[in-house]
Amino acid sequence: MVLVRRGSAIRFWTLVGRVSTKPSPSEASRAGSRFARRRDQALEDVAFRLVEEWIWYDEEDALTERARYAHYGYPVRGANLKSEKLALLRSRSQPYSTLAPEAEAVREALVSQWLKAA
Repeated sequence: MVLVRRGSAIRFWTLVGRVSTKPSPSEASRAGSRFARRRDQALEDVAFRLVEEWIWYDEEDALTERARYAHYGYPVRGANLKSEKLALLRSRSQPYSTLAPEAEAVREALVSQWLKAA
């Protein structure tokens, strides 16, 4: 059996040359589970890379991280951002918003009315 893709249609050619526009349920299930396993593995790889690059844990022997956290005045928690990533975020401390630029006046009005210091 050969999988052939033409445009948006996927067809399965059998050894006798018959064309089927839909795979059998077992073929679809096998293809779907292979795709799901690859997708899950890719997501897991991303998650492990993110943790490796960005996170350190309080049970680690991380003297430099602890000293930098003390310098910043931050408490050490169970999971912490690595100080180099924390410094990166602190240096780019511009607030992030998905609010459209034309709505900035509305945001400013809300902040000035609702976020008054107590």
